[in-house]
Amino acid sequence: MVPPSGYKSLTPKPIELPSRHTHEPHSTWPSQPLFSRTTVLALPLTSYKNDFFFHALGSDAVGKVLIVPKTSKVDNGVVDVKINVIYASEDTLNERVRIWKVQDDDGRLGVDILTPEQPARYRRAIDHISFKVTIYLPSGYSDLRKSSDTLNLGSFEGRASGMDLDVGDLGQGWQFASFLYHTRNSPIHVASLNSNEITFQTTNGHISSGGALNATTIRLTSTNAHIDLEGSVKAEQIALRSTNGHVSSSQNQITSLVVADLIEIETTNERITGSWEAKSIQISTTNGRIEGVFSGIESRLKLHTTNAPITASIAIASQATRSSPISVDISSTTGAVSINFLPLGTKPCASIDALVRTTNGNLFLESPWFLGNFEFSTSNYQKIELVAETKGGRKLHNQWSKGGTVSGEMVDSTQRELVGGKIKGTTTNGNLKVRF
Repeated sequence: MVPPSGYKSLTPKPIELPSRHTHEPHSTWPSQPLFSRTTVLALPLTSYKNDFFFHALGSDAVGKVLIVPKTSKVDNGVVDVKINVIYASEDTLNERVRIWKVQDDDGRLGVDILTPEQPARYRRAIDHISFKVTIYLPSGYSDLRKSSDTLNLGSFEGRASGMDLDVGDLGQGWQFASFLYHTRNSPIHVASLNSNEITFQTTNGHISSGGALNATTIRLTSTNAHIDLEGSVKAEQIALRSTNGHVSSSQNQITSLVVADLIEIETTNERITGSWEAKSIQISTTNGRIEGVFSGIESRLKLHTTNAPITASIAIASQATRSSPISVDISSTTGAVSINFLPLGTKPCASIDALVRTTNGNLFLESPWFLGNFEFSTSNYQKIELVAETKGGRKLHNQWSKGGTVSGEMVDSTQRELVGGKIKGTTTNGNLKVRF
């Protein structure tokens, strides 16, 4: 097991683990006594080349990776990688584990933990191997620090066959150019992190954040597991994708905790909930409800699900203009839809082009500021209730009703021009209630 093509070992042979070992606390599995050995590898960084990486590959590369700052203030810009190998048999350790300090073709320094791709033929308790890896980041005032507040690091790349990731509190004092971690069947948790790009990808593992994530681009991807953002998240573009797992952000505060120019969220068979703020938001799921506050909309809002309800409070951005209508497209099947356009506080300067539809479910829509044309329809003799409040010259005009369709205009008699807004709402086999 040698470093793959594109990586050069910085030592003539694999890193030797110290002969001294310690006993690990006994666990339910394996029933075998466990031992551990520890080594620490130093990756010196400079202001010219401050990228680094960590790889743990193969069938036995399982365990946990922790990334935290050093406690020492004098560290000279060195990343320390502490590797704790836990094993039951020394023969298995020597046969199945290789640790290399390597450099890639681009000059980046890193650590490779290599184990066989194929698992042991007969998985016995005595074959147990796992890892606890701690990556200590520089914290002192080295030549990497461009100011007294922030230590500027390059890119970090982590790839593991099955190792959990836990990123500590790196929200203040550290700035990455990019931060990428790919793993399988393992969770990823971040306390806080600043990076131009943040990319996390796992399978069958929960992705969560508890503090602040600040980036230009954030991409979080999992399968068969949840994505939960409990802290504040700010970026220009945010993409969250899962299957069979819910996607949520905290709703504990009035203001949005997830802020971006573009937010794209996609999952299947699960719910999407939370407080989201962006110029453009696109959300899609199947067999799961959509519920939340969607604010800052300047160009587009799209919410889609099947066989589940949608409950949305929508706030159009105050700086949006009338030059191009804001597109609002909301749809469900076999689920009730409830839409509330939140008050703007001032007369609207934007127009919307909204299409809200469902089947076999009730539809409720409220907008205290809408001006423009509307049309609402249902089928099979269901009820349509329209309530229009007249305030400040705003009034209902040219109302027309036939069968299961009601249409008309909301106008402001104090304005010379009709705002070119449009709302169309449709349902089948459900009641429809509108409040202007």
